[in-house]
Amino acid sequence: QTQEVNVNVGEKFKLEFKHDNPLKSTKLSWEIQNTDLLAYDEESGVFTAKAGGSTEIWLNTTRRGWKIQRCFVKIGDGSDENPTIIKDFDSLENIASDGHYILISDIDLQGKEWKPLCTTGAFAGELNGNGHTIKNLTITANAELVNAGLFGEISYTGYVHDLKLDTVNISGNITNVGAVAGTNKGLIEKVSVTNANLSSLRELSTAYVGGVAGVSYAYAESTDAALNYNMFGRIDRCEVTSAELFAKGSAKIGG
Repeated sequence: QTQEVNVNVGEKFKLEFKHDNPLKSTKLSWEIQNTDLLAYDEESGVFTAKAGGSTEIWLNTTRRGWKIQRCFVKIGDGSDENPTIIKDFDSLENIASDGHYILISDIDLQGKEWKPLCTTGAFAGELNGNGHTIKNLTITANAELVNAGLFGEISYTGYVHDLKLDTVNISGNITNVGAVAGTNKGLIEKVSVTNANLSSLRELSTAYVGGVAGVSYAYAESTDAALNYNMFGRIDRCEVTSAELFAKGSAKIGG
């Protein structure tokens, strides 16, 4: 049914086929090209991803003149070479505070209440949006919340890039508000935000509202003046369009 499968280590899947050759003498069989990465159970017809990497599954036949059918399989394990695959709401909300992640499709959150990622520990990994869009992100904080956005906080080693956010609604008793993160200490690069309503109802001089991040801290890797250009806490080549930002009282607001 498909020529490409994207899964993560430990996930299971099936492949199905149909053909127009009804002869009983025709036999079909699966052949995994790298059995270190994939396992197959003939009884259940289930494939299981064992390790990160790329391989192929071939559908072989005893029938002459029949071309081998190939299915390409990409398996994520959270490494730089094989980032964990993000393809739906569930996999997105399970992003941990470290590791490498990549979106392989657009994700519509459908206005469900979103819990910012990494609120207890800042995000120190990489999220590659791969040019895809996360849509209808909604946060309504009745109780006090320090950081609100797709992420709560991005660490000094955190990297979020090549991502689109469309229709972001965040409001409530929040200290730091931004579409991507409440607080950024890492690098947010090539991210676009469209149709955003971002607001903090906290009357604090230490409350911040920004289009991409509420607050972004500069951090130098070295105290050597010659190396101070190597900074983190950076927002680079991002854009925000059709956005409305609101800060109450003495809170600070910026684009």
